[in-house]
Parts: sequence; structure tokens; C-alpha cells
Amino acid sequence: NYAAARDDFVFAFRHCHRDAHHNKTLILIYLVPLMMVEGRMPDERALAAYPRVRALYSDFVRAAVAGNVGLFDRLLQEKEHDLAAVGTILAVEHVRKIAMRQLFYKVYLIDGRPSRIAFERFKTGLAVAGLFLETIHVEALLADMIHAGYMKGYLAHDHGLVVLSKQVPFPTLATMAATASASANGSATTPTHLSTNNQ
Repeated sequence: NYAAARDDFVFAFRHCHRDAHHNKTLILIYLVPLMMVEGRMPDERALAAYPRVRALYSDFVRAAVAGNVGLFDRLLQEKEHDLAAVGTILAVEHVRKIAMRQLFYKVYLIDGRPSRIAFERFKTGLAVAGLFLETIHVEALLADMIHAGYMKGYLAHDHGLVVLSKQVPFPTLATMAATASASANGSATTPTHLSTNNQ
């Protein structure tokens, strides 16, 4: 339960002595990826005060926000041992969906914000990011994005199209983070100096 774990670590961070830098670092090692799962990307300037946390996650943050799924995958391979050692690899792997959402959003913007986009356009976007997939796998990724709430719309399989909502086809990360917080039991507020949200 990511939301419950996030709340526990937020509580621990807020009640940690201000001079207990080592303890804060240990808390942030677990809190930061939980924030990222919700779309709350940590502020680079805040992470500068915690070099170990920055070394673990800052590259993932940049890749996710940029929608660079290929880079995100390479980072997972490069840092697999370090993430496994602290037990956060599964949470960081989940953040890959944020990177995918950002990539698909870029395709939407490049195409002029249409309400219908061919699967092939997303396939091309993935190829640019270094992922060369068959159309059927691209369709499966799109279905997963819609199911997870990163995109609003439906798949027109017979026509090879995604039909996007005309209101909010891509909910903002800030909106998704707020939804995640509201759905958590006894939800706590993430320390604001650690978090910045991106479209």
C-alpha cells in the first residue's frame, strides 16, 4: 500500500529532529520513490541537500518528466543493484508509467492535440525513445495507460485509433497526486519543499 507507506514516512520526516540529517536521508530514500509513484516529482534543489538520495533518484526524475522511457529503462538496469539494496526497486519500476504517460502526452502535443490518434503515432514516439515495439504491444500499453488513469479515452481497435476525451485527455500529474492523496486512509501532506509537479 504505497499511500499508507507514504503517510508513515511523511509523519516520520516531519517529526525528525531538524539536525538529524542522517535519519532524514534514510527516510527520504523511501519517501521519494513513493512520492514519484503518485506523480509528485521531488525538487532538484531540495534533493541537493541529500546527496545519497539525489544519486539514487534524480536521473529517474529527469527521465520520467521528459518522457524518456528508453533512458528510464537504461537507468533501471544501471541502478538495479543500488535500488534492490535499499528495497525501492519495485516502486521505481512503477514510476516508469509516469515516463510513459509523459511520452504519450508529447505525441498528443506534437500532433496538435487531436481527439483521435493512430496507434502508429504512439509507436513512432516509442521508437524515438528507443523502444521498438509491434503495434499490438503499443495497443496494450495504451490500454494500460487508460486503465491506470494516465489517459482518458478508449481504444477503437478496428480503426487502430485512440479516441481521447475532449475534456481532460491527460490528467495532470498534480491532479493524479491529489487523487492519490485523497484516496489514502488518513492521508498526510507531502513536505512541500520536496515536491514539484509537472504536466
